[in-house]
Amino acid sequence: MEGVVLVEMSSGALHYTKSFSDAFDVRHPKTERLNLGALIFALQNFAGSSIRATENNDGPDGPQPTGSAEIVMFATPIENMVLAATPSNQLLVVLFTTPDFAVDAAKWVVGRVAFNYENCDNAEMQVMTALNQVVRLMFTVASFAQMWRRVLFPVL
Repeated sequence: MEGVVLVEMSSGALHYTKSFSDAFDVRHPKTERLNLGALIFALQNFAGSSIRATENNDGPDGPQPTGSAEIVMFATPIENMVLAATPSNQLLVVLFTTPDFAVDAAKWVVGRVAFNYENCDNAEMQVMTALNQVVRLMFTVASFAQMWRRVLFPVL
């Protein structure tokens, strides 16, 4: 993992950014991350108009999409960007990884982070079995990096 960016879904404003490697800082300097967040927001927000939803009710009048389309990953030769929205759709969580990082693991991590960011005090999450429970934290800016370590390397 190289970095994470949280973008507000309503405005595209940069909510939070954290670098986990020097390579990420070189490719995406802090002064340019606001623009990077806005670009990712624009691509994700308008995906429904550029990507046809997989679920549809095609009829005699032509295609009639019923589901919504969303982008879940951008892959480049330099890095992968894995995306997940929080349950309330208020924030878009973007995890930056190296191309050789396991895609399924990255999708799982970003999905759990998006869910846990808003639901750390959810009663349903508190009663999950020990095997399914992800460490609960109050997600402040200071504890966000600590949460990443606990999600990736849980204490057995």
